[in-house]
Amino acid sequence: MIKSGNPALSKKSFENLKSTSNEVMTLDGAVNKTAISMGILLFAAYYTYSNAIMDYVLIGSIGGLVVAIVTIFKKEIRNLLLERR
Repeated sequence: MIKSGNPALSKKSFENLKSTSNEVMTLDGAVNKTAISMGILLFAAYYTYSNAIMDYVLIGSIGGLVVAIVTIFKKEIRNLLLERR
């Protein structure tokens, strides 16, 4: 198994996770979710770049940093974000 120094990916992060359904992850589902995520990312990047709205870039950067720090250090929030639905 590959070891990671990232605190959000430690063994303690995944100890209390429970599956609420019997669904399994499929390749088609992973590809679809990746394509949808990339589409949203490209749309947001194009909109921000074409309108030269630097306020959105700064808000997104700061917001992403805050979410990353909270995910690493707050166990309750981390479990909420990693919870399978």
